[in-house]
Amino acid sequence: MRIISQLPGFEVAIYLTPDSHGVDGSPWADFADRTLLEWSPEQADILFVAGMDWMALPRQSAIEARKPVLNLIQGLGHADSQSSLFQALDRKAVRICVSEAVAEAVLKTRRCNGPVFTIRNALAPDVSRQQSVEKTVRVAIIAAKQPVLATQIADTLRPLGIDVDLIEACDRSTFLHRLARSEIAVFLPFEREGFYLPALEGMGLGCVVVCPDCIGSRSYCRAGVNSIVPEYSAADIVEATIAAMRIASPARQSMLAAARDTADHHSERQIEERLVPLLNGML
Repeated sequence: MRIISQLPGFEVAIYLTPDSHGVDGSPWADFADRTLLEWSPEQADILFVAGMDWMALPRQSAIEARKPVLNLIQGLGHADSQSSLFQALDRKAVRICVSEAVAEAVLKTRRCNGPVFTIRNALAPDVSRQQSVEKTVRVAIIAAKQPVLATQIADTLRPLGIDVDLIEACDRSTFLHRLARSEIAVFLPFEREGFYLPALEGMGLGCVVVCPDCIGSRSYCRAGVNSIVPEYSAADIVEATIAAMRIASPARQSMLAAARDTADHHSERQIEERLVPLLNGML
């Protein structure tokens, strides 16, 4: 949304439902002055929907026959025949998937009504603002999605005298700062993710990334090149973390350089280059 708002000739507007918690602390915080008081989709030139936003466009309205719809698909749940997201695939839209894995999954359903494109996820500008933070923590463990496993790993590392920052759910600026100050970052995604962004953020912040395999990281995590990819078990992740601490300086610098290069190739510029032609074609 931020990218579209910066394009010449485009103006964005957001509607929040009455039971919304508001924009404070949300991804929409920068658009507080762009929120609509009333839901009026017929006034838009292009409708942008993601996830369950289709619920605000009931089928009986058939608005997609009158208005172009851009549908962002971020997860693999859309390919699950039991999900509401799956049921929406037959509604007309231009679909943008955040990874090749997501695009392959939704195309395999043979339900997509409209073209499907892949535009890789990208690092937001707030990541670069944290790149100068001093490294003061040995290991960070990102616990938000797998808190039990994260605690188990932390409880194994700490008795070894290893400084561990267990990062549980927190606001984004705090998360990025704590990640940036860590030498090694251990990520614990769900095993099925469309695109797992935090590990890429770790690469952009100069961390040695330890991230077990998940579908949403395969497009950018290269084991032994820009990251360490252990098996998905506490024992293997602990072993990989200890191995990360023992990497000699030349090899460490090579891995960090490869990670930074990977992060640089996931810039918002590449989104803009792919997105602008699509938007112009929808008008």
